[in-house]
Amino acid sequence: MNIDNSYDYTQHSASVVFNFSKSKKSKEVEESKDVSDADNDGVPGLVDECPFAAGSAELFGCPG
Repeated sequence: MNIDNSYDYTQHSASVVFNFSKSKKSKEVEESKDVSDADNDGVPGLVDECPFAAGSAELFGCPG
């Protein structure tokens, strides 16, 4: 209650969404990750810190 004995009506809401299916877009992203390895070192281009020089996965795609 407030000081003047009136009620303060406040409403809160929350929601949760679960999506258990893969969309076409997620498949396309996975396929593009597979072919984005420009230096053929096995490290995807999105995480390869040296995308044009072949290296090891331990060094994030950079030559040691």
